[in-house]
Amino acid sequence: MIDIKAKLDHLRLQTSETEVLEFKEAKNTYDFNKLGKYFSALSNEANLLGKEDAWLVFGIKDKDKSIVDTQSRADDWSIGICEQATISDLSEEAISKSRELYAVKNSDLLEEIEQWDDMTFLNKAKICIKGRITCTAILLLGKPESESLINPAVAKISWILKDRDNIEKDYAHFCCPFLLSIEKVHKKIRNLKYRYLPGGSLFPDEVDSYDPYIIREALNNCIAHQDYALGGKINVIENEDSLLIFVNMGSFIPQTIENVINYIISGSKKPMGQLVRKPSLS
Repeated sequence: MIDIKAKLDHLRLQTSETEVLEFKEAKNTYDFNKLGKYFSALSNEANLLGKEDAWLVFGIKDKDKSIVDTQSRADDWSIGICEQATISDLSEEAISKSRELYAVKNSDLLEEIEQWDDMTFLNKAKICIKGRITCTAILLLGKPESESLINPAVAKISWILKDRDNIEKDYAHFCCPFLLSIEKVHKKIRNLKYRYLPGGSLFPDEVDSYDPYIIREALNNCIAHQDYALGGKINVIENEDSLLIFVNMGSFIPQTIENVINYIISGSKKPMGQLVRKPSLS
């Protein structure tokens, strides 16, 4: 777990900003419509440099790294506390699965993790805060009936199959815990195999229509970047003409796929675009 104070002290020792570190005074209320472009630029630079994280620090002067504090505050739905919720509202199966995933990512703490009770684990994993159940905990680990605790937010993912004429043929709905629903949605997607003849060979190869990793990554991004305050659900639309569409409520930070491609090709360090509030593809 990151010691935020120690990390801040370390960042302030840096002599200048870098591709993955930027300071903003933000003494007055900050225009959060501009945040998207900073997040996008910093995260892309971190990926290009092979780094695990990037930092956008508010309330610090760039010149001398002095602390000026900031009046910029934004409600973070994900860490909101569900006052009526208890650990009994969470799925034991989902908690067990999350412990497995956490142990894989933190293999050096394996012996310690095994000694934690469930609430200690949830606190350590920052899914809960000091024993209190967050909206994130309900979304990822909550029992299906616990969705009412995050009302008016909606914890639903719909898979919809359409034919070549865009007529709906089949559908299925999934709710929390999203940690388990992701795999259920993935299994619904047909992901048919097709054969092709590679150059210089008489023997066909078989490949999936969609890379399983890309499907899971797209779905994870829809869940992570959904604006739950809008009260909408996530849709996964599968067309029989080999088109898979992921739709969530909120916005696509770079605005268009073309911006992403141009940004990567050019290697530009300039922000890609402003955050816009509209339904978008992920």
